[in-house]
Amino acid sequence: RIDIETASLVQRGWEMPYSHPKYPDKKDINAGTIYQLSFDSKENKIIDTLKANGSRSHYYFAVGPHWMFEPLLGIPYPVLTHTRLKMLYDNDVKDLAQMGGAYLPTHVPYSINHEVIRIFQYDPEIDIRRFLENYALKHAGRKFSKVLIEAWAYTEEAIISFPNISSLYSALGFTWYRLWIRPFVPNIEAIPQKERDYYENFMCTTPHNPNNVDLSRDVLFQLINSDNCFNDVERIDKNVLPAIDKAINILVTINVDSSITLGDKNIISDQLIRIRALKCWFITQRNVGDWVTSVYGYLGNKTKTERLKYRKQLNMLILKEINNSSELVKLFNSNVEFMAITDQGETPLVYGENIKSHLIKRINLMKKHINDEPWIDMDYIERKSAELIK
Repeated sequence: RIDIETASLVQRGWEMPYSHPKYPDKKDINAGTIYQLSFDSKENKIIDTLKANGSRSHYYFAVGPHWMFEPLLGIPYPVLTHTRLKMLYDNDVKDLAQMGGAYLPTHVPYSINHEVIRIFQYDPEIDIRRFLENYALKHAGRKFSKVLIEAWAYTEEAIISFPNISSLYSALGFTWYRLWIRPFVPNIEAIPQKERDYYENFMCTTPHNPNNVDLSRDVLFQLINSDNCFNDVERIDKNVLPAIDKAINILVTINVDSSITLGDKNIISDQLIRIRALKCWFITQRNVGDWVTSVYGYLGNKTKTERLKYRKQLNMLILKEINNSSELVKLFNSNVEFMAITDQGETPLVYGENIKSHLIKRINLMKKHINDEPWIDMDYIERKSAELIK
């Protein structure tokens, strides 16, 4: 009579038994999210065995503010939410374990994913397209509803095309390792320690964690490697960014008109800010992968031509990330609360209200150190451990 919460009853260890729905070679997906869209028949056999012993199997279902796209709030992907719900329902899964909680209506007034969950509980056979049409018509009016649905569709195309640089970075690790405020530079240790303290003091890390200087590693883990990152960056550039740009552009064309018609705080302006924030998140994820590829590529090649190629690649991604930080600063001037922030003081688990000033520091450090010589201390763990012993 002990119930189980799980992403998969056939899972063993850390490895997910399922692949990314668009990229079969990608196994690193976040459990229970809309990226887990298939179901092995062996799951049902174990469910039945447990049921015979009086135990229920609760499958993870994650569309809340945690476990994917952290620390963003209210990212819209209603059809993908419905697709995972329907997939589990059609495979006779009776119980779900909702991961990540729910959004406060004061923070996310148009929580379309949660509306899909709510209506599905009452009618699993609901026509999702008709439901979205009615929801969009209610909040956006006849004039803007079709454009809103089209923007959601392009956003979902971008989301399902995201290859997941690292499942850790896609969830709590994005905040833990301060990916939005730490500078992406050729040699992190070239920045004096006092100038790094503004973000390192709140990183969820240890003094000897190689992640302090190397985005590809954690204390005892190789999070990502340059070969995978190369493919992921290509996929983001080809499939993710063009789709999300389409979503943003069509909402921009009606943003002024919708504010006049619907008022300053309306669903169009709300969704536009959240989707722009998602694009910033995608770009940072992309640039994490590009940083690993270019720095390791530079260090692994001795020919001048090859080094110059990776040097240019590194400079380009840093410039992209500078522009990305500038875009984030603009978003913080909106009236939409698009990400989790605390007014009780910054912690390793959440950004504080000082994030805007941190972004400006980040921009300045990247500009200052863009031309440093690329370097990673591969003996960082041992060196820092020895310093701590002394």
